Amino acid sequence: MHRLTMAGFITPTLALSLAVALMASNAESCRRCSKARAFVEASCEATRYPRLCRESLSRYIYSSNQSRQQLAQIALTVSLARARYARAYVTNLASELKAAKGMEYEAVRDCIDQISDSVGQLSQSLRELCWITGAGGEDKFTWRRANVETWISAALTDQTTCLDGLRGAARTVGVRADVKGVVVNLVEASSNALA
Repeated sequence: MHRLTMAGFITPTLALSLAVALMASNAESCRRCSKARAFVEASCEATRYPRLCRESLSRYIYSSNQSRQQLAQIALTVSLARARYARAYVTNLASELKAAKGMEYEAVRDCIDQISDSVGQLSQSLRELCWITGAGGEDKFTWRRANVETWISAALTDQTTCLDGLRGAARTVGVRADVKGVVVNLVEASSNALA
């Protein structure tokens, strides 16, 4: 009987200890998550499109370490993914318009070239950003950072050139709106990555 009472006492005590340990672990996790969320939100306030920035970088909230370089890499990765999607989308549209061979088709083809250039520039930016960690001194860091900013700016220029070309040539409102929506999303993501 005494053994049963002792076992009955140990089991609730053990369960309570485990519950307290679990709650402490969850509380620490919540503190880290809150701190990461605050870091992302503060970083996104410096962008032109803070809402898109927060949505794009939300997966970073669960990261245990917070560095501006890692945040920039995620922002660039998001921008590059959107650039690749935009290129595929506009390429598909061009194949549908090919039979027409009018101004609209030419504008869409030019847009493909611009977005393809943008994909290359964003890829270069991401590679260069990855090199910054071992840059080897302030001079190299400054030089690599300037390269990243230059390539992202060039990508933005190509993206807006695509939009400008479509404005003048696209006769079909639906085509223009579809492409514009995809490219505007890309421009906003790239602008955030630059910030």
